[in-house]
Amino acid sequence: MDSKTIGQTFTFHKNADGSRGDKLFSTTRSVSQKDLDKLKSTGAFEIVIGLNSTMNRTADQWAETLGHEVFVHSVNDSKTVQEVIEALQKGVTLMTLLT
Repeated sequence: MDSKTIGQTFTFHKNADGSRGDKLFSTTRSVSQKDLDKLKSTGAFEIVIGLNSTMNRTADQWAETLGHEVFVHSVNDSKTVQEVIEALQKGVTLMTLLT
């Protein structure tokens, strides 16, 4: 995490054994065919929130940052990944998912 970053949210594939897999997507990386294949086989993902503990912030500021990461990024990521998984279960193709 960049020293100036207060909080970040990451979404990862979850491997069949429960371990964390590759990063699924972010603001700079879109869903690939490899991602779709993994999601189709496991249907599992993990969302990780990181907060920069070196920042000097009040409890209210930390609550605001955590709320932002959870309710803006985590919820959106979860809904997006779940929609991709549901579309895959219905047999939707890659082109349909990304257009």
